[in-house]
Amino acid sequence: MVWLTEINLSQNLFVFFPTVLLRMDHIESIFLAHNQLTDLPADIVSIRSLKQLNVSSNLLKRLPNSLGEMRHLRHLDISLNRLERLPYSISKLESLQTLLCHENPLKDIPDSVLERGATAVRFFLREVADGNY
Repeated sequence: MVWLTEINLSQNLFVFFPTVLLRMDHIESIFLAHNQLTDLPADIVSIRSLKQLNVSSNLLKRLPNSLGEMRHLRHLDISLNRLERLPYSISKLESLQTLLCHENPLKDIPDSVLERGATAVRFFLREVADGNY
């Protein structure tokens, strides 16, 4: 059987995350850039094979804590949204190689950390969550 591994639903004016995607547990890449999403569902973690998620250029104000349970996620693009904070659970994303989060009004993470990439952000969030920062 052939499985769909990538889906591009960018530029569709979606206001809500398409819940049909939550049943596609073999999908590896989802592109939902340039829509009007304001949040992601907590059960996005049910997409167990997801390696790449691009939700840039939306209206996201928050990310679910469950995002940290997506252990195969390698590339996350959340740039150009309205995010003020990143969930501490992102520190658990051991496979994360790329984290694009520019052009968000992030308050808790210094630019110097953001500029150093995904590993630095994960480490910083882990330190803050543990009360070491």
